[in-house]
Amino acid sequence: MGREPAAGRARRSARKESAVPRPADRSAAPAPAPPGSPARSSPPAAHAARTVADVERRPVRVVPGRWDAAAAHVFARGQCLALAVAVAETTGGPVAAHVERRGDREVLRHCWAHLDDRTVVDGSGAHDLRVLRAVAGRRCGEAVRTLDPAAAWARWARDLVPQDLALARSFVPRVLARSRTPGRGAHTVRRTR
Repeated sequence: MGREPAAGRARRSARKESAVPRPADRSAAPAPAPPGSPARSSPPAAHAARTVADVERRPVRVVPGRWDAAAAHVFARGQCLALAVAVAETTGGPVAAHVERRGDREVLRHCWAHLDDRTVVDGSGAHDLRVLRAVAGRRCGEAVRTLDPAAAWARWARDLVPQDLALARSFVPRVLARSRTPGRGAHTVRRTR
């Protein structure tokens, strides 16, 4: 094969140069922190994605405060306890826990936060507590119990996938804004295990 024309070599060389990052001007950069002092760094961005596990222990990337399919998935399937406790911290109410008895132990299936005596809320919206209790009561060994958030956290946080309470707190305003009168589909008790 013959040699490439000079014009072709020049274009390829220009592309290579533009792809290589040039060193930044050091005069504008802040001086490094002196030894022994805390490093000068900004706190991590609040919108930086975090990886949490769903109920199947699969990693899911969720951006704090941004409700999308990933957030809806993890707060319905695995991180429901963290979200319920975070909402309960804000509202001062208790937590409703859908539990199933397996032998001599109880397994948490889903968790909601109380808004009032009749309404509970999770990531999917508001639900009528009486209907949830009636549906769970029809199933052998299942019940929806009302608990103090600290008691629910102490009871189930170790048994579940690692719960990210800080991430859940970033969604509380969004969950409370969506809390509306229970509508269609509010009777469903989802299986999370």
